[in-house]
Amino acid sequence: GSCVSEQSCHIFPDRSRSRLHILYRCDDEYRLECRRLNRGSFLLKKEERKKDFLQISWNRLNELLTVKKYRKTVEK
Repeated sequence: GSCVSEQSCHIFPDRSRSRLHILYRCDDEYRLECRRLNRGSFLLKKEERKKDFLQISWNRLNELLTVKKYRKTVEK
C-alpha cells in the first residue's frame, strides 16, 4: 500500500460507482468518510474504473463530488 499524505486522499468506489469511501489524513489523524448518491453514479475516468482504489488529488475529489452521471430512465 501507499502512504496517505495530507496532499492527497484515497477513494474506494463500489461496483455501481454510486458510493465512495474516502480515506485521508488531517494533521495526525486518519479519517474515513462515505459519500453516496441516491440516483446516478460518480463520473470516474476509464482508467480509474479499473482499479479497486485510487490515490487522487483534492481537486479531482472535488470534481467527483460535484459532477455526477445520471442513469437514463425509460418512460413507459
